[in-house]
Amino acid sequence: MVCFAFFLLMLGLFSLALTIPLLIAIIQGSMNDGGKPAPKARVPDSPIRPVSSPAPQPEAGAPETAKGTLTAPLPPLQESPPPSASVAEPEVVRPPAEPVASSPRKPEIPAGMRLDPELGLIYEKAPDPEAQDDLTKIKGVASVLEKRLHAFGVYTFWQIANWDDAVMAKFSERLSFKDRIRRDQWRSQCARLHEERSN
Repeated sequence: MVCFAFFLLMLGLFSLALTIPLLIAIIQGSMNDGGKPAPKARVPDSPIRPVSSPAPQPEAGAPETAKGTLTAPLPPLQESPPPSASVAEPEVVRPPAEPVASSPRKPEIPAGMRLDPELGLIYEKAPDPEAQDDLTKIKGVASVLEKRLHAFGVYTFWQIANWDDAVMAKFSERLSFKDRIRRDQWRSQCARLHEERSN
């Protein structure tokens, strides 16, 4: 206990020995400046450096790029769905074509007929009334048009039924028709009418 008290006494004397010279210097300085207190010593400003946060450490097993940055794992590849079956295109409805009737059986060319290079088989003169057909039974043919056909040497159904496209075009030109013979389907009508008459 005596040693501890002695230690405190020595510590107090040491502190007093350090404090007395400092007080003397302060008093002398204040006297030299005319009683003005001595300016405080300026502590130089130390630059404040920003504290950088530590870089995040990669997790174990995570892939790294060349610069060491983390990359997200790639998603699993998904298989592309199989191509759907092609949708069938709707069928285009076409207008009914002219029915192709079987060409009537040509009888032997009777006397008084000839083969014209443009109009086909025609009569050189009017045949007997029994050998003539009523051409007004053809749809679109009236008595006036029947007389014009007679003038070209056409008197029977089988003559018209056996017209080819060139003869049909020539008659359309001679009769001042524009595709009327094809539109009214004269050939198929005459083939049917000739067959009905033969039966």
